[in-house]
Amino acid sequence: MKRLFRLVGGVAAVCAFALSAGRAAGESVQIPADVADRSGVTIAGVPEYYWYYGCSPTSGGMLQAWWEQQDGAFEPLVDGTAPHTLTEVHDLIASAGHIAAGAAKGLTYGSWDRNGNNVEDASDVALWDCVADFMRTEDGGTAGDMIPVGMVEYAAYCGLTATASREQTPLSPFGVGDFGWVDFMAEIDAGRPMLLSVITYDPLAAEWSAHTVLAYGYLDEPPDPQLWDNTEAEGSPTGGLDSPGWFAVMDTWMNGGGSLGDPPGAYLDGAGVEWWPYYAFDQWSYTEIFDWEVYAAVSYAVEAAGPGPIPEPASLVLLAAGALVLRRARRRRAA
Repeated sequence: MKRLFRLVGGVAAVCAFALSAGRAAGESVQIPADVADRSGVTIAGVPEYYWYYGCSPTSGGMLQAWWEQQDGAFEPLVDGTAPHTLTEVHDLIASAGHIAAGAAKGLTYGSWDRNGNNVEDASDVALWDCVADFMRTEDGGTAGDMIPVGMVEYAAYCGLTATASREQTPLSPFGVGDFGWVDFMAEIDAGRPMLLSVITYDPLAAEWSAHTVLAYGYLDEPPDPQLWDNTEAEGSPTGGLDSPGWFAVMDTWMNGGGSLGDPPGAYLDGAGVEWWPYYAFDQWSYTEIFDWEVYAAVSYAVEAAGPGPIPEPASLVLLAAGALVLRRARRRRAA
């Protein structure tokens, strides 16, 4: 069962549908190593986590765990010592408290609403202890604007200072921005993995669905021009969509293993890295399932240990020059 997000009024709501087994259009293809291993750029050390109570907190959890590895001062981001146990990973993404709060409301995939009154208040915040809580993830669904907020607030909860920004693509359905392929490559070149928000149309359910993935590399040329025609020509492997290149992805489903939900033109290289074509969102009318077009991107960086405690229970969020900066030094609660 794959978990996706149905878009309702611009807010991500949870939906699910079953995927049949076997190879189908849109599934990643294994290309021989001597063909696929071309000169791409990837960031080393990105952990591989599978979907757990929401794609946004799962992808965000991978990004938090990657930052933990970059400096000894960032170790509080995940309980325990790397490589982390499955229990430690699950507690990072969606804790037992998050899951229990959802169950108390009759939800299958957890809730940030710890007291069940549907209002974010100090009693909720005092109990938050995982990425899904700080992203305000409800029954597996996360509003896009809460992704950077949750990432920075979670870091502050761990006693660290972080920055995050969310940028839309030029034709994003949720706001006009200027994020594009060149910006993505620049962020990867700077050594920082990103969270990408992607969207597709499901003609079977007649609805649009969104998903969050972790992107950690790029390839700006086809793996094999004869196999992968990077054009808009009819019948091209990219489904007729123009793609300036491919990005290395942890999709939270079958990382490096190929899936029926992968976009047309996706492939696995000889090292097991999964690559998706970068499609920028360009229209609402496209009806190719699993085309997964990028409509927003979240950049994130952990900077340092946080300052002294802030006396307010709610987060202090500063928005400046399109970047979200939060400093909150409440130490992690004991597991």
